[in-house]
Amino acid sequence: MTSLGSLVLNEDQLSIPGMKIANYHTGKIKKVFTIDVTTSVIVYYDKNGQQKDQLHIPHNVTDVAKVNDKTVAVSSNSQKIVVINVKPLTILNTLNISNPVWGISFCENEYVTANGKLISWLNAENGRVVRSKQTTADTRYVYCYKKCDYIYRDSDHSITRESNDGKGFAYNHSQLHRFFSQNVDSDGNIYTTGYDSRNIHQLTSTGQLVRIIPISDIDNTITVAPWVIRFQPNGNRFLLTFDCGASKVLVCEIE
Repeated sequence: MTSLGSLVLNEDQLSIPGMKIANYHTGKIKKVFTIDVTTSVIVYYDKNGQQKDQLHIPHNVTDVAKVNDKTVAVSSNSQKIVVINVKPLTILNTLNISNPVWGISFCENEYVTANGKLISWLNAENGRVVRSKQTTADTRYVYCYKKCDYIYRDSDHSITRESNDGKGFAYNHSQLHRFFSQNVDSDGNIYTTGYDSRNIHQLTSTGQLVRIIPISDIDNTITVAPWVIRFQPNGNRFLLTFDCGASKVLVCEIE
């Protein structure tokens, strides 16, 4: 799925327990193909980058989250969440949200949204706020393992993992600046995109730095800031979107 600056992979790759899909810590990152970006249109692509369907959304689209194999949720900073059937692309429902919305994720039957300095957990049926959390930075997206285990931006140079299971950490680095997105690969490694620093920081699941990947190492023709990174479930491919001035999205692979 593609929208203004955010995508979701819906094609799962077969994974055998215990089998190493890629050398995540040292493997080369290669660009597989690119996707053109269309404003306020949700577009369905297959795993080969072929467009299969598209749907106009009557709101400014800011993010997309997978709900299940048949449904996705599209967020809008006009305080809307649009629930969409994937095949064919059709609008099922629109929720009006009282709290600020930008990024969106889905976890244990709740939508988790973020914008400004506020994270909100919303009832997936009616969009009502279940609970909220103030942050100290312009938090736009929250990666959720489960309700009480999640990662978010906590300052211009740091991310925080909060966990009731003792897995929490804070990561701070001077070469990570003004980032908006986090995601996790099939081995549990954590990735965050530095908007101003023009790089990707790869961490272990415990918050230890593995490597810093300059965007120019992936595609030296990209001159705008990275925005969202999303990994394919059980696979080594990921989507990398860029600031709204960009006209394409990269589909990449770690070898």
